[in-house]
Amino acid sequence: MRVHDWRDVESLAPAPPASDAPAVSAEELLAFRVSGLGEQRVRIQGTVSAAPDPDQAYLVQDTRAFTVRFGRPTPLKAGDQVTVVGFPSMEQFSASVVDAELIDRQPGTAPAPIDVRTINELFEGPGGLNGRFDGFLVRVVVTLRDSFKNEGGITLLVQDGTRTIQARVPDSSRHSWP
Repeated sequence: MRVHDWRDVESLAPAPPASDAPAVSAEELLAFRVSGLGEQRVRIQGTVSAAPDPDQAYLVQDTRAFTVRFGRPTPLKAGDQVTVVGFPSMEQFSASVVDAELIDRQPGTAPAPIDVRTINELFEGPGGLNGRFDGFLVRVVVTLRDSFKNEGGITLLVQDGTRTIQARVPDSSRHSWP
């Protein structure tokens, strides 16, 4: 839908204050609800597995992981226990929280990486991508074939058996990895 300007938009109900936003679990982020809660601002907690830049973080809650995209720069560290409010959204394969705002942060221990046997395991599924590891920190043994600097950091060309992929390492001054 396109509108000419903001005068053509009417807010039917304002977003609830952060303190009144309903708390949801990672599993509930995009679950269907008759109440339509999936379109409302929600509050969610998680442990930061990585924060590649101040506008984005990956959070883990129990056995689920999700992405948080902040409305303004919010530097976090891997292991931080955080509470955020924002709007549920769907990424390519998994749920995320967008236009998020940090409500609480406590330091903690970074989650351990998940050992993945091969690069192919990252891509198993219909269409060659399954998103099973989206948002999780993974560890896989590969052979480094090449590396080069780019505007955002370094790109590594890594290989495992017959599959070669690019791994991007953000500028170290802009990210927080365990």
